Amino acid sequence: MAEARAPRQNPEERIQAQAPSVDAPGSAQDIEALVDAHQNGLIRYAYRLLQSRELAQDVVQDAFVRYLCEPLDYGEPRQRTAWLYKVTHNLCIDLLKRESKRGEIYDRLEHAGVARLPVVEILATERWERLERLLEGLSDNQRVVTLLFFQEGLSYKEISKVTGLSMSNVGMLLHRGLKKLRCAIGEEDKTEF
Repeated sequence: MAEARAPRQNPEERIQAQAPSVDAPGSAQDIEALVDAHQNGLIRYAYRLLQSRELAQDVVQDAFVRYLCEPLDYGEPRQRTAWLYKVTHNLCIDLLKRESKRGEIYDRLEHAGVARLPVVEILATERWERLERLLEGLSDNQRVVTLLFFQEGLSYKEISKVTGLSMSNVGMLLHRGLKKLRCAIGEEDKTEF
């Protein structure tokens, strides 16, 4: 018995059949939707770690390029969001590790004539400047967890995926960080009067 052959497709039909669907991870629409939805938040987060708008933009661009090269197979948008934050976080940490101290990054940027974006331009309030000062009093992990939770609105589970910390550790760091902030605010208020 002869087997039935599938009808021959012209080259355009074969390309169409092999192309990812419009909403598939890695499709142009998927990438565009992810960039539109998360680029600003990722840049804000990277900026908080690096204190340089241009470095933050470069790191976020690298994160999107990595996603483009290897799109995630699972389709939950929150999983892709957590993945993007984790990659951005890791790229920032790698950049900071390559430099022996944060100060070297700032010095290099200032000598190159690259202006840092003032915090005032980001949120344009004195309160944020005060909070920024207070956040500097937290440990690096407490600051990262606090920013991801309050500024980016990530859940404990998503923060855990981004930072590699356990969910209970995320909760503990957030609790202790907020307690430390409350105490610092109370101390600052006492000295003003």
